[in-house]
Amino acid sequence: MKPKDLGEFGLIAKLQSKLKHRSPQILKSIGDDCSVFKPNKDRHIISTCDALVETVHFELKSTSPEVLGQKAMAVNLSDIAAMGGSPKFALITLGVSPNLPSKFLDKFYSGMNTASKKYGFSIVGGDTVQSPKHFFVNVTLVGEVKKDRWFSREGAKPGDKIFVTGCLGDSALGLKILQSTKKLSVSQKSKKYLISRHLNPTPRIEEAQFLVDSNAQVTAAIDVSDGLIQDLGHILQASEVGAKIDENSVPASPELKKVCKTHKLSKRPLLFSGGEDYELLFTLRPENAKKLVSRFLKRGMPLTEIGEITSPVGEVLLEKENGKVENGSCFKGYNHF
Repeated sequence: MKPKDLGEFGLIAKLQSKLKHRSPQILKSIGDDCSVFKPNKDRHIISTCDALVETVHFELKSTSPEVLGQKAMAVNLSDIAAMGGSPKFALITLGVSPNLPSKFLDKFYSGMNTASKKYGFSIVGGDTVQSPKHFFVNVTLVGEVKKDRWFSREGAKPGDKIFVTGCLGDSALGLKILQSTKKLSVSQKSKKYLISRHLNPTPRIEEAQFLVDSNAQVTAAIDVSDGLIQDLGHILQASEVGAKIDENSVPASPELKKVCKTHKLSKRPLLFSGGEDYELLFTLRPENAKKLVSRFLKRGMPLTEIGEITSPVGEVLLEKENGKVENGSCFKGYNHF
C-alpha cells in the first residue's frame, strides 16, 4: 500500500500510531492545530531544525528506513547537546514521493520512535507533503536549558583549552566506504563500525548534561557536523579569537587508523574536514581541565584535549608531531552550496 492509497489523514493516523512515547510536559499532541507544551520556570526553551534530503544527505539503497529515522533525530539532538540542553518535543515535516511504500514510512517512524524513547522527548506533530521525486524529512526539535547554565559559540578566551568527545573522521571514512566503486579490503568488523558511525551517529546528550551538571567553566561549545576546522572556526569567529591544535592529539579510532594504514590514506582530511561525527567540541578554562577529563573517563566517556585558544582572530594553526606549524585554513568542511 502506498501513501496515496491511505490519503493524507489516513497516513497521519497510521504514522501517529507508531509513536508511543509522550513526555508529561506535553499537554496536547498530534490531532489539534498546535501542540501544547508546559515549560519549566527555571529553564529556557531552545529550538533547532535540520533537514535530510534523499540523494543529498542519504541514499535509500545504502540505509534502512529505521536507521534513517534515528539519524534524522540524531542530527537535531546533537544541536541540542551543543547548547547543553535536553530535548522535549519534535515536529516532523515529511516530503513523500508518490511511489514510496507506506511500509517504508512505518519503519522510518519506528526508528524515530526509538530515538524519542531513548532520549525522553515526544513527537507532537508536523506536516506531510507530496514530493515529486525524492523523499525528505525536516525535524524541528525543541528543548530546554538551565537558565544560568547553557552554552553558545561565543565566549572562548585566549588560554582556554579545546576539547572534543569521542573520535573524529569515522563518519567520513564510513561514507567513503559506502561510496567506493572499488572493493576495499576492510574487515567486516571495521566496515560495520565505520558505516554505522556514518549512518547511525550518537548525539552526545549524556555528555552535554554531564558538563552542565559539573562545575567546569565551559566557555564555548558546538557540535562537529561539518568538520573539525570549519566548526571550530564558528567558535573562533563568534568569540573573536584564534586556536592552535596539537595534530597528534586529535582522537582517531583504531578502525580509522587501520584502514588508513592499509590503503595508504591520509588521516588528515578525515580528521579535519570530515563531517557528521556529531561529537561535542568545546572550550574550557585551563584550571578545570585535568579534573574534568578524570571525571569523564570515570564515567566511560572519551574526552580529549586537542589544543588551546589563542589571540589572532580566526587563525587556526596545526602543530605537527615534528613541531612544525602550518595554517589549517586549507581544510574545508562540508558546504551545501
